[in-house]
Amino acid sequence: MGGGPTLDLNIGDALYAPLAARQLTNARVENAKAASNDLLLEVSLAYTDLMQGYAELEIAEETYQNAKQLAELLTAYEKVGKTSNVDTTRAETELYQRDRERILARGRVQAGSIRLAQLLNLPPSISLRPAEPALVPLPMVPEVLPLPEMIAQGILHRPEMAENQSYIDAALQYWRSAKVEPFVPKLGLGVSAGGFGGGPNDFFGNFDSRSDVTALVYWRLENLGLGNLAKQNERESLLAQANHRLRIMENRIVGQIAQAYNQTEISRQQIPAAENAIKAARESHRLNSERIKRAPEQARPLEILQPIQALNRVRLDYLQTVADYNRAQFRLYAAMGNPPQCALDRANVDAKAQLPAPREVGK
Repeated sequence: MGGGPTLDLNIGDALYAPLAARQLTNARVENAKAASNDLLLEVSLAYTDLMQGYAELEIAEETYQNAKQLAELLTAYEKVGKTSNVDTTRAETELYQRDRERILARGRVQAGSIRLAQLLNLPPSISLRPAEPALVPLPMVPEVLPLPEMIAQGILHRPEMAENQSYIDAALQYWRSAKVEPFVPKLGLGVSAGGFGGGPNDFFGNFDSRSDVTALVYWRLENLGLGNLAKQNERESLLAQANHRLRIMENRIVGQIAQAYNQTEISRQQIPAAENAIKAARESHRLNSERIKRAPEQARPLEILQPIQALNRVRLDYLQTVADYNRAQFRLYAAMGNPPQCALDRANVDAKAQLPAPREVGK
């Protein structure tokens, strides 16, 4: 009668389990980085939405003031018989519509502030305002950087790739452990102490103290080795699944970079045309206003309504184009794994070096 501790040591697990655990820890770390990057992207997009909301509110306020001036002008002209009630009514309708758009713009600003406060873990009652005075194009990724280089940067820096690679390494260690398990011995060590007694026939006595130390080296085959083979096949299947998930993630990253790059290029190409449209619309509004004030008898005052609407429309179009460009830049930068600036600068220098040199005139 007695007892004592027993230690069983699986040499295969002792060799490979710590390696697998280390890889799983690395995977968790990379997963946390990916979650942080995703949250950073959401905050960037929400901040862009807030900036766009304030810019739309500014445009709505200016358009409302233009419509108000037109309505006041037509009301004054109607009193002296220089225009009809039809034109005045149309101007008032435009004024009411622009007043409604101001209210909607304020609502979008408030909604954007609440969304950003939620992402920043701030009270929703706080009214957030952008630090920048205006929404302008924000190129975060060099424009000369070719798409293959962007994809290479994404494969290199995306934490999701490192996470899945760590899962592959962990599955590889488990598979190796299953392969060597039938051939690697297991160790058993036991220590026991207590009383030992006995006697002839059914006599049970003559107890005395006794201690034993047991050391074993043994091999174990599960179901005559078939169970070990099944475990190897299972671990090999898990390894293949991990490799397949890595390929899926790689294709997903390539698609995200390509889509963001395509959206960036589309928006970037629209910006010059949108800027020229604003210049033309402002000039049209100025010329029509001066014409009405200088020679009202030569034109109907209501003719300025179309330039007001055109200016409002092209300003909103430009604002949407710039916002889409910035969002695409944020998505592209995040899809590339938020690479360090030094990596982008080095890739930018290499990309410029590969560009053909400008040819001189006549050569």
